[in-house]
Amino acid sequence: MTERIPPHDLAAEMCVLGAMLLLPSMVPQIREIVQATDFFVPAHAAIFKTICWMTDHPARFGVPDLVTLVSALRSRGSLVKIIGKPTEAECIEYIVALGEVPDSANAPRYAKIVRDKARLRALISECQSTAGAAWDDAGEVDAFMAAAQTRLAEICRAPRPPAESAAAAIAERVEDIASGRRASVPWPWEALSYWARPCAPGVVTVLCGEPGAVKSFMLQQALLHWHRAGVSVAGLHLEKDREYHLSRALAQLAGDANLWIRENADDARRAASAQHAETLESYGPCCFDDPDGSATLESVRAWIDARTTEGARIVAVDPITAAHGGLRPWEEDKRFVVACQSIAARRGCSIVLVTHPRMSRGQRPTVEGLAGGLAYSRLSDCVLWLSANHPPAESTIKTALGNTPFEHNRTLALFKTRDGAGQGLTIAYNFDHGTLRLAEVGVIVPQTKTRKGDQ
Repeated sequence: MTERIPPHDLAAEMCVLGAMLLLPSMVPQIREIVQATDFFVPAHAAIFKTICWMTDHPARFGVPDLVTLVSALRSRGSLVKIIGKPTEAECIEYIVALGEVPDSANAPRYAKIVRDKARLRALISECQSTAGAAWDDAGEVDAFMAAAQTRLAEICRAPRPPAESAAAAIAERVEDIASGRRASVPWPWEALSYWARPCAPGVVTVLCGEPGAVKSFMLQQALLHWHRAGVSVAGLHLEKDREYHLSRALAQLAGDANLWIRENADDARRAASAQHAETLESYGPCCFDDPDGSATLESVRAWIDARTTEGARIVAVDPITAAHGGLRPWEEDKRFVVACQSIAARRGCSIVLVTHPRMSRGQRPTVEGLAGGLAYSRLSDCVLWLSANHPPAESTIKTALGNTPFEHNRTLALFKTRDGAGQGLTIAYNFDHGTLRLAEVGVIVPQTKTRKGDQ
């Protein structure tokens, strides 16, 4: 059987290189479309890298042209080895032939052809590799499928068209914000949404809290709020199963904790299920779990990538520390958070990761106290810390009518708000054990310290 040659276009590759030599001013634009690995012919990849290097270092060989290119290539080794022709004369003849471009102004179109052929080759290679792994032992099937889906989605994703300039890219971003296309999705609580912007596009938020702080209830309330507002969401629960969390969601929807905690509430549960059946039916597919406890940071990353590829605007993982971090968890944590940042930036989505304090109960909340490694505090965009107040605390709250004392049983510290102006603020909340819902009281007015000797 004759081996098939992978997709490629030699003429397009030569035209791209020729245009870069004839019109050096087009090199930056072409570099935004293709890279060296997109060329099928190794000699073309070497020539492309050399031209790019010459463009970045003009003092060494001068502006790229047919003569200076030969000199630059010779500085990197034998022309025969680089170009792959039997003699140096034939190598030079081949380089000169690159200048015979039909229309150098069409270089971006030629570059797109080169890039698209490379994408097809990558797709073929990935399909063959995935098929080979499936024929052998794919291991845990769901994780294998999720990873395969992520890799294929990355290859099949349409390349982003290059911006005309850095200024144009910034102008586009500003316009997106001004027009509302790049809007932060509000949480169910006004002050949090305004001061922290935890769900601005591209933001990775970490929500921390000790056991009993009700951080999971806070996240569930937010997910239900977003879903009912028409925002596409997905939540991965790594503790307890899907039915458990849907039962808790039903209790929050109905505002009746007894539907979740009492065993003899069957009649009330049936009535509430019928009343909220439409919401539960549509929210159910947004709720995921890890029934066998096998989640790893890599499988969670693949899950996030898959959900955002499907169009989820907000994805959440609760708690991220339940995912296995491997033998070197501090390195896996960093790779995971960096991957989340990349996904959020590319898709314009928001990612919420729930965690808990690194140490035992009662420690003073600090951004360094997050479990899961320093990567979560250093590389995330927004860090929120929810604390329980037992007994309830009394704080001065800033209101439209002035500063007023209020009692509250929960406090949310805004440790980091890269997209918001509220870093360092604290917000008071009250958690209602009867409804399993949080109500926002307001921003706490910082206490002023009295200097020694002041009356």
